[in-house]
Amino acid sequence: MKLSGLPSRYYDAVNTEDFIRQAREFEEMDADKLTVLAKWLSVMGATHPWTVMRVKQLLDWVDSGGYEQVMHAPQANVKQLPNGVKGFCDQCGWPRYGGEVHCPGCGRRFEPEKAAGAQG
Repeated sequence: MKLSGLPSRYYDAVNTEDFIRQAREFEEMDADKLTVLAKWLSVMGATHPWTVMRVKQLLDWVDSGGYEQVMHAPQANVKQLPNGVKGFCDQCGWPRYGGEVHCPGCGRRFEPEKAAGAQG
């Protein structure tokens, strides 16, 4: 819920157990094709999926043992960028493919890329 931007003054009033239950039950709603379509249409064009969807992904990661693996041996986790991605915007996290002048996500102007071996 903190990921969704819940103001800190509400932290004590939040029922996290109910929210976790809602996240776990959220996928069960996909039995109906109309519900799947409604979900898809509601997040289409959004910059982030619904908070309950994000929490479900985090819960799946925890349930799979991935979280424990990272916590016990973070250095063992290989950090690999997705295919074609050269990095990410340090302001908004949008993927960079190389050669962009401005970030498509936030409009930040990127520093010119230096050629390999160039003296600086």
